[in-house]
Amino acid sequence: MVAVAGRTWRLAPCLTLLVDEVDELAPRRSRRSDGSIGDAAHSARKSDHNPEDDPRDRDDTRWVTAVDLTHDPRGGLDVGELLDDMVQRRDPRLEGGYVIFKRRQAGPNTGWRWVRYGGDNPHESHGHVSVGNTARQRDDMRSWLDDEEFDMTLTAQDIALLRAEMEAATHKVAVAVLRAPEFNVDELEEDVGGLVGRLNRVIRSSNADLVLSLMGRGMSLEDAVAEAKRIENTPNAVPQT
Repeated sequence: MVAVAGRTWRLAPCLTLLVDEVDELAPRRSRRSDGSIGDAAHSARKSDHNPEDDPRDRDDTRWVTAVDLTHDPRGGLDVGELLDDMVQRRDPRLEGGYVIFKRRQAGPNTGWRWVRYGGDNPHESHGHVSVGNTARQRDDMRSWLDDEEFDMTLTAQDIALLRAEMEAATHKVAVAVLRAPEFNVDELEEDVGGLVGRLNRVIRSSNADLVLSLMGRGMSLEDAVAEAKRIENTPNAVPQT
């Protein structure tokens, strides 16, 4: 569980919201590398994990403006996709902040492009999100996962496609677990929970219509997601089926 407050500090409310939303999205996700307030190593250097005062505040609250979220695609949270979404829509809460994942960083200071990150911690097991230390950014409680522009209504065909994908994937996972030398029902629950998280992520995403269209042509969920990403990142790309 991510710490959100102490005697003299608080986690920026928008980051508390972010943690709550990813927990709702992927309730079975690993939290091994989650974190907010920095440890002794962080306090020895400049870090957004260290509490800092906002001179524009009229109180003595010191704010932590960064969180780390564990990368756990199997558990339903693909941190790479989450951070990509923030960067692509240029989330205003990142003004004065940045995101880091797998030796790369992005934010307004990089022109909203991913560039190499040369810090001591490569952030391989988790993603880092820093927001600006202003009341406007800290208190911006718009959803990190939803955007009205991306709202969509699922048709009966869409629902049937997603249900079929889930049934096929669940069957595949069940067979793999049952054939394992030692049966572990927790593994089955984790994998199914991760699948639910991925489906939920697709439905909330900006390219949900494209993913569903590709699935309608016979692609699996994972292949459709990968192909949708390729199309979005490649000018004049033609869908492959």
